[in-house]
Amino acid sequence: MRHSTMAERMAGSGSDKWQLHWLAQQRSADGHDVLMLTIGEPDFPAPKHVIDTAIASLHAGRTGYTSGRGEGGILDAIVDKFTHHYGRPITREQVIVVSGTQNGLSIAMYGTVDPDDDVLVPDPYYATYEGVIQAAGGTIVPVRLDPDEAFHLNVDVLRNRVTPASRVLLLNTPHNPTGATLRLDEIEAIAEVCVEHDLWVVADEVYADHTYDGVPAPSMLDVPGMAERSIVTGSLSKSHAMPGFRTGWMVASEETVNALLPVAESMLFGTQPFLQDAAAAALRDDMTITKNMRETFRRRAEVMCRMIDGVGPVRAPMPEAGMFVMADVRATGMTGQAFAKQLLEATNVGVMPGESFGRGGSGHIRISMTVADDIVTEAARRIADFASGLD
Repeated sequence: MRHSTMAERMAGSGSDKWQLHWLAQQRSADGHDVLMLTIGEPDFPAPKHVIDTAIASLHAGRTGYTSGRGEGGILDAIVDKFTHHYGRPITREQVIVVSGTQNGLSIAMYGTVDPDDDVLVPDPYYATYEGVIQAAGGTIVPVRLDPDEAFHLNVDVLRNRVTPASRVLLLNTPHNPTGATLRLDEIEAIAEVCVEHDLWVVADEVYADHTYDGVPAPSMLDVPGMAERSIVTGSLSKSHAMPGFRTGWMVASEETVNALLPVAESMLFGTQPFLQDAAAAALRDDMTITKNMRETFRRRAEVMCRMIDGVGPVRAPMPEAGMFVMADVRATGMTGQAFAKQLLEATNVGVMPGESFGRGGSGHIRISMTVADDIVTEAARRIADFASGLD
């Protein structure tokens, strides 16, 4: 049978990126003592009051259909969050509740990208970006992030990658996999390019509350005049350790939300009401869990970087946010893929090769901090031992 051209376009853009993760899992299943520092799933439980809210909501019969936009309780919680963050009113009419950031990104791409449009993406980039762009018929145009500039997007490099076919900039800050967090002046300079070339900005801000200085990361919505051309996505997966709840949001102008809502409803006509209740409870808490996770990931990153940076040919600069360390192994002469594979075979430490995140990740490995402190320390010791043997 013939498959659609969309399915053909997306071949290799899904779970193939996680080959090293699957290899590490298989090695563990075979009885090896594998330390899994591959994926970014918080090792914190979801807040108890959030779980209790979901259970109570289930018992109350909150299991029916719901609005495609989202219900009042969670809409008001999102409005309060963004109004407080940006210091200016955000209304219900500017919000769509979605099933996680991935769902939001897909809706945004379907709503802004036509076949053969170019989508500019800072490279390295999260592994699923290729898929959401290709599904919409767009062409991904990587914009290289220089490791020697702490992976911050250089506005001149961005400008030089714009073509007449450019339609969207997919911007992720704080950044996965590198932890780079753009300053407001950098975002303002990027916004100038987007206005100059009439680009949409689709902003993945899922790590916005995980900056190590404790100050939420600046957003395109902080820049006057950018709300009309920006679509911001986020979720509770990282901020509240709720990845399985699959609940997030899109924030844009009222006009854009009205245009995107039918797209969202064609994919998922309303998220589960009991999960919306739980998400509203999470958004209204005092963010204690977010603060605890942020401090924990920062502490673990400091341990990892201190123990492996400068050992043999490995360099591991401290990230600015998030839950990963992006280690530079270019001086070994190996690709990140080769380094990660040999590391797994030699030491039973599973990490992600930088090449899983685009060509810009070549010669790097991404190390997740979402495991217990003692595992981070032991993994760092094993990585350092392996690296010292490569000197």
